[in-house]
This record gives sequence, structure tokens and C-alpha cells, in this order.
Amino acid sequence: MTWNPKDIFSLVQPVFKIWELSGFPVYNLNSVTNSEHRNFVIGNFKISFVMIIYVVSNFVLYLYFYGVTYTLRSYVKFIQVTSITVQNLGMIITSYTKRLQVLLLLSKILKIEKLLLDSAQARLKYADIFKYYLKIVTPKYLLISVVCLFNVVYFYDGDKMGLVVGLYFYSGWFTDLNFELLAVLFLILINSLYILLIEEMTKMGQIRLGEMKKIYLLLQDSSRTFHKAMQEMVFLKLVPDFVCSISSIYYGLFETMANDGFTFRGVTNLTGSALGIPSVIISNLCLVYFFEEISKQVNFIFFGING
Repeated sequence: MTWNPKDIFSLVQPVFKIWELSGFPVYNLNSVTNSEHRNFVIGNFKISFVMIIYVVSNFVLYLYFYGVTYTLRSYVKFIQVTSITVQNLGMIITSYTKRLQVLLLLSKILKIEKLLLDSAQARLKYADIFKYYLKIVTPKYLLISVVCLFNVVYFYDGDKMGLVVGLYFYSGWFTDLNFELLAVLFLILINSLYILLIEEMTKMGQIRLGEMKKIYLLLQDSSRTFHKAMQEMVFLKLVPDFVCSISSIYYGLFETMANDGFTFRGVTNLTGSALGIPSVIISNLCLVYFFEEISKQVNFIFFGING
């Protein structure tokens, strides 16, 4: 039996549960199911403190046991570990400074949904949104799992430093991925609401021009709120992603040519490093794609209302 979300609350709640595992703010669903007064409230911060201690401890232990030596390998690993540490700490701290804006964004999305329902009996197709959402986020998780497997095989021969850095690298990406889960879901919801409004406009049904403009302005406001709530975290996601991916492929090529050659070990290392690039490209192009789609919907509705 497949999960079939009935409303935005049931769609967002599981993502919030995964999101909080990274040390991000806890959002608990308040009130009873199907109540008109349901909302999300901010919970306790315990997981965040645990995650901050975990991230800082890993970085300190890495410096204590391995430090930085005058080798390309040491420099590359240090750059990667530092990038991931900055990313994780930055995202956890930023998520708390923006926690109220995330709630504000969700409340605006819920308000738009209610206006569309009241004025035109228009409702989002939640099951279809969820299926589409899975098609967007699943490939990166699968690709990273494959990359992780290649690295486990490569480091199986007892390369302790590589194994430690690898484990830290992939546990560090957990924060990156969980942020992306919520950001992509919000973008899909905003885009879906734009599309729903356009469908009602083209039907020339019972929705009035004044209501159209009100919903349109709220959608624009939601897009701006998303930008305010997520822009710093998007930056903290993009830069370390590219730093780690480019340094991995560079070092993978160097190591293969200088030491391993095109042996099983060398090809495994190079393949694992190379697969990190598409995983970054997929996720970041995904965000760009939705920004572009929302811009198209905005222009279409603007000319439709004012044309």
C-alpha cells in the first residue's frame, strides 16, 4: 500500500522529520488531523546541539590524528574536511536564524491553497506532487550511495586516513541532502500553486479577477520569502559541493595516473570520484530549473491578469 498524502500538512511533515535529524530546527505539527487550525510550531533544540558537537569533534579529531602534511593528498583531504565542517555548522546555525521565515513561508503556502479552494474549488493533486518529488530527489540519493560503495571498495585495503575522511565526507553530506529535501519540496509546491492558478484562469470559471490578483501577489510574496529563508543555505550548499567534487576528481586523476594506474583499484577510485560531479550537477540544476519554471509562471500570470 502506497502512502497517499491528503494535504500539504501530510506532505511536509515527513520531510520535516528527516530535516531535523541534521540538527535543523524541529517543527512539530500542532492540533488534530483535519482541523482548520492546524499549524507547525518550533520544538526543542536538542538534536542541534548533538549535531554541532558531532561536527566539531570530528574536525578536531581529524586535525589531531592526521593534521596537514606537505603532500597533495593531505591538502585535498584537509580542504574537503574543512569545507564540509563549514557547510554543516553554517547550515545548522543559519537554519535557526531563518526558522521563523520557514514557518512564514509554509503559512503563506497554506493560505494560498485555502484561497484557491474557497474561490474556485481548486485543489492540488498531492499524490502526483509526491511522486514527482520522489523522481527529483531519489536519483541523487542513489548516486551518492553508489559513490559511497565505490569508495568503500577502494579504501577496503586498510587506507585508514581515506576511510575516516570518506565516512566524515558522507555523513557530512547528510546535512546537505536534508536541506535539499525541504528546499525542493517548497519549490515544487510554489510552482504547483502557480500552475493551479493558471489552470483556473484559463477555465474562465468562478474565480474573479480580484481573487486572481490576490493569489498572484501572495505567490510572488511566497517566492520572495523562500529567497529570504533559503538564500544563505543555498550558498552554503553550492560552494562546498563544488569544492569537494572538483578536488575529488582532481585527486582521483592524480592518484590513478601516479600510483594506481588503470588497475581495479585505480579505476574504482577514479569512478567514485567522477560520479560525485553528476550528483552535484543534478541537485543544483534541479534548484535552477524550478526557479526558472516559477519565473515563467509569474510572467504568464502577470500578462494574463494585466493583458
